[in-house]
Amino acid sequence: DGGAMGAVLNAADEVAVGGFLSGALSFNGISDTVFAVYEKMSYAKKLNGIEDILAIDSEARRLTENIISNR
Repeated sequence: DGGAMGAVLNAADEVAVGGFLSGALSFNGISDTVFAVYEKMSYAKKLNGIEDILAIDSEARRLTENIISNR
């Protein structure tokens, strides 16, 4: 019943790890950031095709980048 949450978690994790590697996040900041994205995108449940997956992935990446840049 996770729907899009796998895509959300994957995208958020990839961006957060990038933030860690660039020095913008601490190691613990990775999980904090991913969790924040997960909570904000909990509405993303239903997927109807690849277009939906790509849109959710893109939205999760943007949100993660915004969270990192506002720390």
